[in-house]
Amino acid sequence: MGEDRNGTIECESYGPSIDRVSQKKETSGLFDAFGTHPIVGDGWNCRSIDISNGPGIYQMRAFMPSLDHRGATPPMISELTIGVDIMDWKKLMFRLELYLSSL
Repeated sequence: MGEDRNGTIECESYGPSIDRVSQKKETSGLFDAFGTHPIVGDGWNCRSIDISNGPGIYQMRAFMPSLDHRGATPPMISELTIGVDIMDWKKLMFRLELYLSSL
């Protein structure tokens, strides 16, 4: 990525059903994440969010090589915006305690 925040995302894959697939996509401006879309990948990508303003819904600009949650499709780079709901930790723990006490 250059000083002007423009650059190129590249993705390459190989598989018996698709052979070798390569893709390049030009991008402009900052983005928060590039990666696959399983829940562990989403969790990792959420680390890029600045939560200093506290709980709320944050928008994360991301590029994914596969929108399949298993990453099981060939690379077709897609840009998407993910809304991430950051919860208040104390409220979340209180709900968990209520749930556990009801068991």
